[in-house]
Amino acid sequence: MSKTTKGIGLGVAALAAVAAYFLTGRQGVKNRERVKGWMLKLKGEVLDKLEDMKHVNEETYCKLVDGITGRYQRIKKVSRPELKKINTDLKKAWGNISKELH
Repeated sequence: MSKTTKGIGLGVAALAAVAAYFLTGRQGVKNRERVKGWMLKLKGEVLDKLEDMKHVNEETYCKLVDGITGRYQRIKKVSRPELKKINTDLKKAWGNISKELH
């Protein structure tokens, strides 16, 4: 599988995780009304770092997500519940991401 194909697959999986956060659950309507740019930037950073990694497994992916979300907690005006939710959703996306890698 080429690097471009892997990148596209990873992008789709991460986008699906973010979309799930916005569109589902009892908070879905509220979240759709206030899409936040920082969430898209965070996802983009995860994708950029992920594409640069040579060996990716679930542990390294989760550390990457934790590192980036931790930095957002320190530098952005982001509520902890929102950050925790996007962190969890991105981690849950690992199943889809790992399928694209194999």
